[in-house]
Amino acid sequence: MESPIKGFIFDAGGVIIRYNNLDFYRRLSIRCNKSFDLVRSVIESKPLIDFEKGIISYREFKKIISDRLGIKAKDLRWVEDFSENSSLDLGTIDIIKRLKEKHYKIAVLSNIDRSRYKALSKVIRDYRYLFNCIIPSFKIHHRKPEKEAFDYALNRMKLSYNNIIFIDDLKENVNGASKLGIRSILFKDYKSLIKELNKI
Repeated sequence: MESPIKGFIFDAGGVIIRYNNLDFYRRLSIRCNKSFDLVRSVIESKPLIDFEKGIISYREFKKIISDRLGIKAKDLRWVEDFSENSSLDLGTIDIIKRLKEKHYKIAVLSNIDRSRYKALSKVIRDYRYLFNCIIPSFKIHHRKPEKEAFDYALNRMKLSYNNIIFIDDLKENVNGASKLGIRSILFKDYKSLIKELNKI
């Protein structure tokens, strides 16, 4: 018999926030006249992991990436693009409201750097009351799907692996959580999420 669900952990970008890094890569590739594949491979590398873990600074990250792409640091527009193109997924927010009304604990666990986190905080500011905790990777020095990231979130929520459901739009994060024994849902859109939650 499965343990009762007492809380939910949501990803931010791509779940609560509408923002797609692939679209950012496309805009950057056009702006800087570089191939999409080059832009993606350069950004999705160790410097980004270190940046999202709070190991290196924004200035260091910008310099490394811009040097590798052969562009000016200001042309990266890492934070500016996020601020200009991110918005709340109100369908997901409505689901979270309903879960909150049923007294579930709600957390956000996001792989995000300090600079974009400031922009994220502005987007969700009016709905901050819905979340028991918001955990950015740069503060805890661990990223999903690392076990330490989930352990930290569960400790903050005062729940165990078998008491929560994890929702993320990336397969690697969902698979990682599932291997730890966490019931997980791959997010596609809020309508499909409703259907998945109704099965539980």
